[in-house]
Amino acid sequence: WRRRDGATRVIAVQHKANDIVSEMLTFHTDGRAVSMTADHGVFVDGKLVAAGEAKVGSALSAGTIQRITKSKARIINAVTADGTVVADGVLAASNPAWLAALTIDAPWTRAVANALVLAAGDVDSIGEGAVAVLGKVAAGLAAAALMAKAGK
Repeated sequence: WRRRDGATRVIAVQHKANDIVSEMLTFHTDGRAVSMTADHGVFVDGKLVAAGEAKVGSALSAGTIQRITKSKARIINAVTADGTVVADGVLAASNPAWLAALTIDAPWTRAVANALVLAAGDVDSIGEGAVAVLGKVAAGLAAAALMAKAGK
């Protein structure tokens, strides 16, 4: 099993400012239950996969999946410095599986992705995040140009 030694720093909390309701999967293991979206990265049978790939009988860090239920709920997601999160004993990625696959074992790639998440703020899509980051870059460049012009 992938281990996380100690705590990790939370870089950003995504989706906290919206009321979007999403499809959720809840994995029930040995008296525990944890919910996530089907695309969220989770360690199943020791491998990083999208939560939607987990099946009854698969092993999570908190035990064997005894049943999976579906529901709808608001989502919230803590993005962490080391790329993982533990929720009710279940070790998961702190990103969707496609992004976690690129960052979980790549510290520099994860640092860049985390910086972009932090710069984008609380957004709900890559497109919305790109617009937020580009807007902040443009504002910074405009401010620098004004300061340079004022300094002449």
